[in-house]
Parts: sequence; structure tokens; C-alpha cells
Amino acid sequence: MRCPFPGMDPYVEATSLWEDFHAGMMSSIRLSLEAQIGAAHQAVLVWREYVLESETPLSPPMGKGSEPTIAMPPVPVTPPVDPPRPVVLPFWRREVRIPVIEVLERGNANRVVTVVELLSPGDKVAGAGRISYIKEREQFWESGTNLVEVDLLRAGTPTVRLSPERLASVRPWSYLVAVTRQSPTRHEVYPIALDGKLPRIGVPLVPGMTDAVLDLQALFTACHLTLGLDDGHYQQSPPPPMTPSEIAWCRKVIDAQTIA
Repeated sequence: MRCPFPGMDPYVEATSLWEDFHAGMMSSIRLSLEAQIGAAHQAVLVWREYVLESETPLSPPMGKGSEPTIAMPPVPVTPPVDPPRPVVLPFWRREVRIPVIEVLERGNANRVVTVVELLSPGDKVAGAGRISYIKEREQFWESGTNLVEVDLLRAGTPTVRLSPERLASVRPWSYLVAVTRQSPTRHEVYPIALDGKLPRIGVPLVPGMTDAVLDLQALFTACHLTLGLDDGHYQQSPPPPMTPSEIAWCRKVIDAQTIA
């Protein structure tokens, strides 16, 4: 079914949907860029990789780009006479692969001009994912690369490359897009309300060339159709965090679509 919401669908944030949505949306963004950037550039999909460790069993990966869960079982011990008994504490590991889009400048050693990231849940909570995201982002920035950060997740800690003070200055928002340019150095910030449409944004290319344009709403709408959502999915409560008034608004939008 078509997305019942005017902008982002908050139900997509559910863990069971996000990885498939993330992979599909990044593929759509890359194809949109490739159709615009001409022979001087190339948009390629690469992977940011890290290892997630946990003292409790990890849920299996549900989307493209993640590897199977690897459990670390207790190691059997052949005891000598009167051995000390170890306390065996298993832990679990999973290799995580996150798609990233690099816009390359052809003919200049394939220099990375701009990187496009669609934030994942792991990027917004303390741990290996957030450390990996921030480290790679700063490496790109220090190498002269423009940044495009698309945050379509309400949950978690704000992670785009803005200070807490500047983040506070653009509130309220439920979703956030930030384009950080090398020349002139500036942030272009798109705060998006729960009931707002996703923006059209400019993606920087080499100096002197007109930006490529990403219509995030059109890309999201097309990607949403591939998720296979039906009326039953929307009978659940939307994923937190949500205020009572936001939950009521979601219910009103869904009920209006059902009646129509």
C-alpha cells in the first residue's frame, strides 16, 4: 500500500523494516545521482564495516549488508588435578556492513567529492556503530569531502555534524538533513516535522558545477512501495519515542486513509 503519511512514515523505524528500507533507499539515491552528475563524476556504493559485541544474544540481521550472528560458545576445559574452575562468560559478535555513497571526481584519482550517509539506528546510540560513523565522517571531512547526512530516525542521539547549540536553534524537528560544504564552509540544515514533507536537497559536486538534486520525498515514496506494508501493520502502535499528541495524529492519519 502507499504511504499514508505526508512525509516520512514513522512505522518504518521498526527494527524489522529498517535494514531493508535503508538498503533500498541508498540504492535509489545512488541511481538518482548517477542520472544527474554526468561524465565528470561517478556515484558508487561502498561499505562501512564494524563489529558489534554484546553480552546478550544479538538479533539476526534482517536486511542486506549485515552478516550472520556469530555466537562465542563456552570453551570446554580439560581440567588437571584440582583445577581452579573458571567463570565462563559467553558473548556474541556480529559483523555489520552499512552502505555509504561516495561521489567521485573522475580523472582526479577518483577523489571523493561528497559522501552521502543515511543514518542507521546503531549510529545514534553509544557503541561501536556510533564510534565508527563519527570516525569515518571526520576522516572524510578532514580530507576535503563534502558531507550529506540524512537522519530519518526519531530515536537515538542526534548525530549529524552540528553542535548541540546549533541543533537546539533549529528545533523542533523529528527528522533532520544536513549538508556540510567545504567551500564555502557552511551547514545547510533541513529540520523536518513529523507531519512535514521530506525536502529536495542539493548535493555538492566539484567547484563550479551545479549541485545534483535529491528529491528525498519522491525517493522515499517509491522505496516505501517495495516494503510490502499492509493495513495490519498500521494497527500496531508506532515505534517510540512519541508523545500522546503525536500518537493521536498518527492514528488520525491512518484512520483517514482506511476510510478513504
